[in-house]
Amino acid sequence: MAQADGMDRERWKKLWSISKIGVGPRVDRRQHRRYLLRLELLEVNGKSVAQGLLLDLSASGARLDLPFSPPMLSPLSFKIQLPETSAPLTLAGRVIWSKPALERGRFFVGLQFYQLHWELERLLEKICS
Repeated sequence: MAQADGMDRERWKKLWSISKIGVGPRVDRRQHRRYLLRLELLEVNGKSVAQGLLLDLSASGARLDLPFSPPMLSPLSFKIQLPETSAPLTLAGRVIWSKPALERGRFFVGLQFYQLHWELERLLEKICS
């Protein structure tokens, strides 16, 4: 019986350690520096959007605050005016996540760009320094 209890404890410890894999500090897997911004979106998918915001931006993606939740993996483009630039900038990618914001009817949306924008990263570094 003691041996069975020992085996059950070992099995329990193993199962417990497996269940804890998702628990703990989040690991940031981003490969590019993220710049925290709060800029009004001029357009989303070629149309004006009321109260759309860009929250952060990197060479590979962006986090938006939108009044709608776009479907997962759907294409999405947006236009912004960065400080110290003369022309608006249009960026495009696919939706990789979306979750409700605290404010009712608003959604945080993660976008992965179709291509890396190294020139954007250099510009952001200049603006945010």
